Amino acid sequence: MIKAIFFDIDGTLVSHETKKVPESAKEAVRKLRERGIRVFTCSGRHVAEFKNLPLEGMEFDGYILLNGQMYLDENRNYLGGQSFTKEATDSLVEIFEKGQEPLVLVNGQGHYINFVSEKVITALREVSTPIPVIREYQGEELFQATSFYTAEEEEILEKHLHKDLKPARWSNKGWILFLPMAGRPPV
Repeated sequence: MIKAIFFDIDGTLVSHETKKVPESAKEAVRKLRERGIRVFTCSGRHVAEFKNLPLEGMEFDGYILLNGQMYLDENRNYLGGQSFTKEATDSLVEIFEKGQEPLVLVNGQGHYINFVSEKVITALREVSTPIPVIREYQGEELFQATSFYTAEEEEILEKHLHKDLKPARWSNKGWILFLPMAGRPPV
């Protein structure tokens, strides 16, 4: 029988107040692995963000990232994932290119944004995340997107969303994640 434990990063391993992983958590992960228990991260983050987090010295047997949209092995090699349909991607790219509100697009290598506002800076600082690079969409496969619309602004956004997009609000700072609709088989 394979035994495994899955750890979230934000608020579980990494405290955004102390900006650290407690030594007790690092020791617990090490001891679990010594006992043959496989240790995985299961996070809303992209693995490219890990270099900015205090995870040095921690080893994992695999990674479930982007709220379950991407899976990596212990060497961070891509195993699989669930990306947006072409139609859903097109609707996000249209919003992204209009540039009326900041929108983060997430591909296999990381994330980038159409422009940065004070709303973006405040929200990202809250979760110890650096500001994404500003750049144009290059046609790559997308796994997730993040907007910074407030609850009052959501109605504007919903008019432009494709039916294959599933929004999920997770912060009072206006963050909405867009994920591929559940039920679509992983790629």
